[in-house]
Amino acid sequence: MMQGISTFLLDCHLSPKIETEFNDIANYLPKLTYDQLITKILAARKDPEMSENEVATGILKRIDTAKNNKHIDFRMITANYNQILQGANLLSHIFSDQKKDFPNESDSDVHLLIEVVFENVTPLIDIPNIVISRNTKNLFQKISTTKFWKRHLWATISKNVEALNFYLNLIGKSQDKIVSVDSTIRIQNKLKFLKRFIDSSQIKKDYRKYSEILCHLRGVADYADKLNYQCSSITITAPTEFHIDGNNSLANWNPKLTPDVTNKKIATLWKKFITRLCDDKIDRFIYRAVEPHQDGTPHWHILIWYDKKNEQLIKKRLSSAFTEFTDSHQKNVVWNNLDDNERISKLIYYCIKTLKSKPDTNIESQDNRNYCTVWGIRSAQLTGYPPKTKKLWRMCRRKDLIGDIDHQEVLLLRKSAKSNNFSDFLEVVYRFNKIENTSISFQEKKYSGLKIDGAIRIYY
Repeated sequence: MMQGISTFLLDCHLSPKIETEFNDIANYLPKLTYDQLITKILAARKDPEMSENEVATGILKRIDTAKNNKHIDFRMITANYNQILQGANLLSHIFSDQKKDFPNESDSDVHLLIEVVFENVTPLIDIPNIVISRNTKNLFQKISTTKFWKRHLWATISKNVEALNFYLNLIGKSQDKIVSVDSTIRIQNKLKFLKRFIDSSQIKKDYRKYSEILCHLRGVADYADKLNYQCSSITITAPTEFHIDGNNSLANWNPKLTPDVTNKKIATLWKKFITRLCDDKIDRFIYRAVEPHQDGTPHWHILIWYDKKNEQLIKKRLSSAFTEFTDSHQKNVVWNNLDDNERISKLIYYCIKTLKSKPDTNIESQDNRNYCTVWGIRSAQLTGYPPKTKKLWRMCRRKDLIGDIDHQEVLLLRKSAKSNNFSDFLEVVYRFNKIENTSISFQEKKYSGLKIDGAIRIYY
C-alpha cells in the first residue's frame, strides 16, 4: 500500500524530501484523512497559481505545528476496534489496581484519581487523554470495567480525528462539510460490528423513535393551540471567540473550543435561562434542535410555546442569561414570533434537519446525526410537560398492561395513546397531581409500574 502511495506522489512531481516526509506522516494519520490530503495535492494541478510542492509543504507545516503545539492528540488516532478494545482492557486493569488502595468512593475524589492517572500513567502507554463528565453516576464502579473505557476511548479518538480534519481544512466552512469521511465510516463500522445498523429490529426501533417524536411534537403544538399559547423561535449562535476557527489561520486555532465544548457553554447558559423561568413559575413547551454551522460550530434552534402575557418577561430572562453572547456587531440570540403557517414550516424543517426520517436516504440528516454522535451532542429534545410523561405514554400503549386498567382516567390515557393523540393525552396527564415510578412484587414476580396521584394504577 505504501509503495503505491509513493509512486503516486512521484507522479505528482514532489521533491524527494517532501515525498519522504509525506510518506512518513502516513504512519500516524488515519488512512482516509491521508487519502484526502493526497487528493488535495492532486487538485493543485488544476490551479496554475499553486504547485504540488506548495500544497504538500503547507500540509506538512500544519501537521508539524499541531504536533509541536499539542493542538491535536495523535495518540491512538489510527486505532481500529480491536486496538481500542485492548486499550480499554488496559485502562480497566489500571483502575482496578488503583481502587484497591482508594478509600473514598465520592465522585469528586474519583474524578481526581482519573485526572492523576491520565496525567502520570497514560503518557507512558500511549493512550489519549479522556475527559469524563462530572454528571457521570456510579463512577467508582464503572472505572474498572472495559465497557466504560471502550465507549469513552472510542468517543475521544473520534473527536481527535474530527479536530484533525478541522485543523487540516478537510471539513468546515471552506469545504462545505461538517463531518469527516473518517468519522462517517468509523460510525458505520461500529454499528455494523454491533449488529445495530443491519438488524431489522434496530431499524424498526429507529422508525418508532422518529414517529414518537413527531407525534409528541404535533401533540404539544395542538395542546398549546388549545391553551391559546404564542409560538416563537429562538436562534442561538456562538460569538466569534467561541469558534474553533481552524480554517482561517493557525494563529487563531484554539484546541479547547471544539464543538462539544462550545455546545456545553451554550447549554450552561440555557440552563440558567430555564432555571429563571422555573423560579418565575412560567409554563412553557420547548423543542430544541442543534445543528452545525458552516465551520462546524454548533448553534441552536428553539421553538417555544408560552402564554402571551409572559412574553416580555421571558425575553428579559433570555437576554440576562445570555449576556456573554451579547455582541454589538452581531445578533447571537435572535427572537421571532411565528404565525400558524411559520410554526408548521419550522417544525417540519427542524425535524428533517435533526431526525432520521428514513434510513440512508437523507444525506444532510445523516451528516448532522454523525456530527452529533462524534461530539456527544444531543441533537433534539422536547421539554415542558410533567416528568415521566413519556414513560406513561409508552406504558399505556403496551398490550400486556395490567392493574386498574378500567379506571376512568387510565382508560382515557390508553385510548389517546393508542390513537397517537398526544394532545388529548397531555390533557389527561395534567389532571394528575403526581406520577412516580414504582416496582411491584406479586406471586414471586417483579413488575414495573407507575403511581398516579399516590395510588398504583398500572404496571407490567
